[in-house]
Amino acid sequence: MLLFLDSEWNLSKEEWGLIGRCNRAAEMLFPYSSRQAEAWSVWAFKQYRMTGKSPERLRDERCPGIKEIHAKRPPKRPRF
Repeated sequence: MLLFLDSEWNLSKEEWGLIGRCNRAAEMLFPYSSRQAEAWSVWAFKQYRMTGKSPERLRDERCPGIKEIHAKRPPKRPRF
């Protein structure tokens, strides 16, 4: 799970919900790289603030059909 723990961020309840949506979209795009997922999630949050595009829309623009791909062949999760 990705978190935004920067103490400089003063976020509303709605913005925390948006961060959760960004994190879920990022984990779908980058299931094997938490570093890339976190970077994309921060980018998606900033894009929403600047353009109003939802994280789901940004995800689908980057990788059309990803939901169908995941439904047919979900990513393998590493065992710990």
